[in-house]
Amino acid sequence: TNYVLPTTMSGTIGAITPKTITISLTGSVQKIYDGSLTTTLNSDNFQASGLIDGDVLLLKPITVIFVSKEVGQSISVTSSISNGDLISNNYSLSATTLTGTVGVITPKPLVGTLVGSVSRAYDGTSLATLSADNYSFSGLVGNESLTVNKTQGTFDNQNVGSSLLVTATL
Repeated sequence: TNYVLPTTMSGTIGAITPKTITISLTGSVQKIYDGSLTTTLNSDNFQASGLIDGDVLLLKPITVIFVSKEVGQSISVTSSISNGDLISNNYSLSATTLTGTVGVITPKPLVGTLVGSVSRAYDGTSLATLSADNYSFSGLVGNESLTVNKTQGTFDNQNVGSSLLVTATL
């Protein structure tokens, strides 16, 4: 022949498109009560189907919205996700909304203190009478308040004295 063909040829004519995957919520999305409807998901909250063997799905932090801010389990949650949330460009999402009943909100611990003053005449017992104004709590969320109607407490002893320790069991 009159020509010698090159042993290799190249050109920027190829394209590889992202593989579509499906992401679902799994496990439980937990938070301590904070009065809000949102928290951030972590990698344990996602399950991906359609990944190539050996690949690991990495996502940017994603916010989830609870349908209720109240303490409970199996709370419905929703999150929006986009292809931009994927760390890898090798995949694209089949859906951009994730939903599931995987929300768990646990009670927030409070710190309580008895305040004000409690006094009575000596009667041979260690019983103390309290009012709602004697209870003070720190750790409440926002403008929330808490009223305790328990009226019975206990002095640390039954004898006459001042600055006595008073205890109430809730």
